[in-house]
Amino acid sequence: MTRLKELRIKRNITQQELAAMTHINVRTLQYYEQGTNKIDHARLDTILKLCVALKCEIGDLMEETDWYPLYEDYMDINFSE
Repeated sequence: MTRLKELRIKRNITQQELAAMTHINVRTLQYYEQGTNKIDHARLDTILKLCVALKCEIGDLMEETDWYPLYEDYMDINFSE
């Protein structure tokens, strides 16, 4: 079971409710929960919407190895522009 599904169940929220709260397609949430689509492939705003809805931090939502692509994306940002 993915962390997303664990958190959703712990909060007693259905997939449909979470989809409505986050404006994320139910099917997309199902893919994340099944592991068909890994959460690390989601856009950062999608991850943040899930964190707000589930009242959790990013680290609670993602597996440790899921952080690497986000970190690499962050390191590519040029803040001096």
